[in-house]
Amino acid sequence: MMDSPDTEGIVNQSFERALENNEAETDSRADQDILDSTERTPLLTSGALYTPREILNSSTTQRSFRNTNSYIARLAYYSNLRLPENALAVPPHIAAQYLVLPQSQQLKEGGRQSSLVTIFAIWNTMMGTSMLSMAWGLQQSGFILGLGLLIGMGLVCCYTANRIVRAQYHVPRGVVIFEFPDICRVFLGKWAETTAGIFGLLTFFGAMLVYWTLLSTFLLNIGDFIHIQATTNETIEFFTKDVLCSNSSSSLDAADISNFETFWNAKTVPLYLIVIIMPLLNMKDAVIFTKFNSLGTISVAFITVLTTVKMSLWGVNWSNDPVSEHYVELANGKFPSLMGMLCLAYSIHSAIITLLKNNARQENNSRDLAIGFSLVALTYTFVGTMVFISFPLSKNCIDQNFIKNLTSYDGMAIIARFFLFLQMSTVFPLLAFLFRVNFLYVLFKVQDFPGYSKVIALNMITIGICAIIAIFYPNVGDIIGWSGAISGLVYVFLLPCLVSPIVKLFLIKKIRSTFL
Repeated sequence: MMDSPDTEGIVNQSFERALENNEAETDSRADQDILDSTERTPLLTSGALYTPREILNSSTTQRSFRNTNSYIARLAYYSNLRLPENALAVPPHIAAQYLVLPQSQQLKEGGRQSSLVTIFAIWNTMMGTSMLSMAWGLQQSGFILGLGLLIGMGLVCCYTANRIVRAQYHVPRGVVIFEFPDICRVFLGKWAETTAGIFGLLTFFGAMLVYWTLLSTFLLNIGDFIHIQATTNETIEFFTKDVLCSNSSSSLDAADISNFETFWNAKTVPLYLIVIIMPLLNMKDAVIFTKFNSLGTISVAFITVLTTVKMSLWGVNWSNDPVSEHYVELANGKFPSLMGMLCLAYSIHSAIITLLKNNARQENNSRDLAIGFSLVALTYTFVGTMVFISFPLSKNCIDQNFIKNLTSYDGMAIIARFFLFLQMSTVFPLLAFLFRVNFLYVLFKVQDFPGYSKVIALNMITIGICAIIAIFYPNVGDIIGWSGAISGLVYVFLLPCLVSPIVKLFLIKKIRSTFL
């Protein structure tokens, strides 16, 4: 029972309903061990798990311990044979009449998903803009050290996420748990819940900064592309080998368009973006934006195809000669940049309970979580490695957003920019909504919609900061690294590792109080 949190809640609620419904019933069986329904005792009651001997001792009638134990053995036997749609269903003639047998209806009502769907949900939730910076991260850390960090950080983050999943099973019955901050409140106190909430806000806000910077970059590229196509005869090439160096002083690879640049450049586009995005941020809810989740999957698939095609065109550009243009460092002292990025890239801790609660086989949660993390690590490693080892210029030219290394006439890059801009335009309002709801609740305990004037004011301040960062510090990799390092230190590493030993102490005390 400890490994099935949803079933525990179902059992507890079902027992209470059964006790209420059966309180006035009587049983006329002649056997001396059979009692009235008002004396029936559930196997589980709120807050504790009772053994057969405790049931025996708590009753007003002398029941046979052997009979009680036999009844419970039968219950366990039939429970192991049950089908998912008949959870906890035991034939009435098998069970003891003095034990209340709950009938679970939750699984019959739908809402359950297979392990395959659960694994895909974990993968789809974690895959995001970080994959655009993985090649730069490998350049910062060195290739071999970078691969080790990709695997090692994935293992550590998977372990701490699993600690959160396991901790929820030991929360006392009757306590409502939505996500990790609630677990922190139960085992560590109110301060831990507030701390988790604040650093969860930093995670959301860091993601908003990254998205606004990328949206500004893609909108700038789209505008440049449209202007170039309208003023020049530049031909679009879908299988070009040409790339740009991020250290180049010129941001455009076309003819002189200085008149256009006066109002369309990296300093002005983040401000224009406010006009496009701001009307989408003031809704009471963001349900409509959740309908576009499939765009994220398509974007990841297209980026994977793009990197595969580019590697086939560029070939392998690797050299161990330090004087070569294609020299590859195996380790570099700048590896903390990649570690910070991975903290955010592997961060699913604020949503893992929600993602796993509908898994039809709760006993497989840890396995499904590990598979999901493995797929994410594999995808990040594949995309980062393909770009890094095949990049035809110096590895120092790899941009923090490798799409910026592709030319304005690269057909696949044009599609990627348009598609990523569309996808991020639907994700950013959802991030802003989650940030707003959590900000108002964590700091002011406001759960309802506070009114349009307050929402607009908060959104203006939020996107104002995002625009300033996009104008003066448009370094996506650094933003991901810093936000991941700060929020990940507390939310991904510290709090889960603090909760875990407290849970073990809680279990020891519970076992002692139950059996001694």
